[in-house]
Amino acid sequence: MKTAIASRSAATNPFAYVLSALLCAGFAAPASADCMILPPQEPATFTVKECRMIDPQTEPVLRNFVERWVRSFTAHQDEYRREAEAIAETYRGAVLTVEIDGRERQLFDRGRKDLCPRFDSLPTMTAFIHRACCDGDPNVPCLLDIEEYIDSEKEADR
Repeated sequence: MKTAIASRSAATNPFAYVLSALLCAGFAAPASADCMILPPQEPATFTVKECRMIDPQTEPVLRNFVERWVRSFTAHQDEYRREAEAIAETYRGAVLTVEIDGRERQLFDRGRKDLCPRFDSLPTMTAFIHRACCDGDPNVPCLLDIEEYIDSEKEADR
């Protein structure tokens, strides 16, 4: 009898209905915010027009990210600074302005130092180009307003 009254009052109570709808939406929302990005099936060949090395210690966008991140917390700021610095460090690499099929695009190549000089002698390369999940997280290379990055580079035939 107690169960029947509780279920009847929940069914007729608009607050209970709204609360259950919000709870369901809360569980469903994270799944819709995640990116579903498929890996590339074959490499792309492109010409590098410009190359700019990214140093997380001097790149203005990344420095601003670190400072904003730290200021958003009132306690344990040293810990959050280390965390933000570690995220910024994942951006060490190069921004490439490339031409693919007559269109200019920007790609990010992560982690390799002194990458730019190689394009003086070999401006064409073939590599797998992946899309990044830029859904508000600091995923590489999203903070640089770039949505594509290079992976598994292999040199193009000359």
